[in-house]
Amino acid sequence: MNRKLLESQLNEFFDAPRKTHPVYNEFSLQHEMGTFLRRKLVKEAGDMRVDFERPYGFFLKDGARVPQSLVKKEIDLAIYEAGADGRCKKPFAAIELKYPRNKAVPRRLFQVCTDVKFLEQLIDDVGFKYGFAILVADDPTFWSGTTDSSFHNLYRHFRKAEDGSNLILKGTVKRSPGTKDKHDQVSLRGSYAPFKSWCPVQNTRLHDDTSEMYRTMTSIIGNRSRK
Repeated sequence: MNRKLLESQLNEFFDAPRKTHPVYNEFSLQHEMGTFLRRKLVKEAGDMRVDFERPYGFFLKDGARVPQSLVKKEIDLAIYEAGADGRCKKPFAAIELKYPRNKAVPRRLFQVCTDVKFLEQLIDDVGFKYGFAILVADDPTFWSGTTDSSFHNLYRHFRKAEDGSNLILKGTVKRSPGTKDKHDQVSLRGSYAPFKSWCPVQNTRLHDDTSEMYRTMTSIIGNRSRK
């Protein structure tokens, strides 16, 4: 199992026409993707497992120091190599998902930034090799609209701006004023450009054929980042 193979499987999930249930909320997205990856990994790498909502402590080696500052506890989808006893032999990749259904655009964008921070921590402190923060949306206000300076900078990290006003996602990211969240800010070690990777979901079986669905994926790799 390697990163390129996993990325190709994620792209196939979103783009390849096949029989599947429609995705109608974040939980159903997690379920459909996890089930798809499990089916794929059985064929490609029989010793790899995909678990839902595993606490990060499951992946710590015996006697390892428990990190105190992780921004979350459970991993949406955790992919790892299992030993004969079923315990984690080697963490491989963690996937965090967001599929907003009730607008709240600035708040949900900040939560994606928190996901990126969590994935960085899983790589640095827990031992995962790769992380993927995936945002799926069928509301155009997530990927398009104004990015001028009168709007919070969160929009400028995610919305596609033809005037070049986008900002690289890095350093300290603050939640939008007037929104509530568990954290007021997160500090990222890497640099990311989620506004560059928006693309339409081609597998129309995942959504209503009359609506648009887009997704962006931010990858975190070892001790360096890209997108």
